[in-house]
Amino acid sequence: MSPVAFSAIFRGELIVRFFNKSVCGRSRDRSIRFFNPGHRPVCRCKKRRRSGTAMVELAVCMPVLFLIVFASIEACNMIAMKQIVCESAYEGALIALKPDSTQSQVLDRINATLASRGVTPSDVSVAGSEGAAYSSLARGDTVTVTVQAAANGNVVGPQLFGFAKTVSSRLTAIKQ
Repeated sequence: MSPVAFSAIFRGELIVRFFNKSVCGRSRDRSIRFFNPGHRPVCRCKKRRRSGTAMVELAVCMPVLFLIVFASIEACNMIAMKQIVCESAYEGALIALKPDSTQSQVLDRINATLASRGVTPSDVSVAGSEGAAYSSLARGDTVTVTVQAAANGNVVGPQLFGFAKTVSSRLTAIKQ
């Protein structure tokens, strides 16, 4: 004997009834309306079993997503900081290479470049080869410009991962 019995047309709808058919572990009478295209039978016990799945997935995935987002923000901050420090060392070296420049002009140019980018330097030095003073350098001697900046006060946001505590750049060129 078939568990499905067709009933008569009632108010223009054909109703199919499932008698004693186990649906989702329950033995109950179910109806499916065939002339209503938007109506589908819903098994409520499956929905109850999956109700917390999205919250568990969110609880597992959100820390990983936050880690990726904040690590990439901090890495970009450090890359930008390194670029600014390298640029300021280059600008200082351009002034240091000129034959009539002084050490104060070089330091002023480095500090102005850093200040225009909002970076506070922790150490700036201009020296010749083997630590010789800048004022004693002649044409053809090497000039080394070193710029260091602490990452603490110079980056946007907190440093969660501590990629670098100090960013530095050194540029060596020949005085003209």
